[in-house]
Amino acid sequence: MHKSNTAVDYNDVHVQEHVIALDDNGYNNISYTQSEPVDITASLKTAEKTVSRAANYDYGKHNELRIVRVILKDLLKNSFTYFLLCVLTAMALYKIHQVQQTRDITARFNQVITDNENLHKKWLLLTAEKQKLSEHTKIKEQALGKLKMISPKTDSELVINLN
Repeated sequence: MHKSNTAVDYNDVHVQEHVIALDDNGYNNISYTQSEPVDITASLKTAEKTVSRAANYDYGKHNELRIVRVILKDLLKNSFTYFLLCVLTAMALYKIHQVQQTRDITARFNQVITDNENLHKKWLLLTAEKQKLSEHTKIKEQALGKLKMISPKTDSELVINLN
């Protein structure tokens, strides 16, 4: 079995060939160089003709219709894949919508908890104030009932200055 690699060096315009031979024990590399002149003008002329034909080719309506047909065939051929892609995209967008709704609900829930804590603090303050006021009322009732005390009128109050 022989493998051949050919490298073209355009500076020297010679061909170098390396041959690798395979024997029973494994790979045995045998390389040699064979130099011979190469005529590249014919291949360059062929390349120029191909490029000029491609540049002057008329891509008209016929090719546009053919491209449209090819695209439609491709769409029909892979319609199930495109359908699955659309379903997957819709599901991803729905999931994004659900996550946003969950975030909004969580934010509202946290706001309600904060408001509830504030209301509970106010309730505790009002309860404490009510208790204080009820003590003053209780003392006043005992003073009026048991000791028969009365509040002095403003006219009978006496103000003393210590200056």
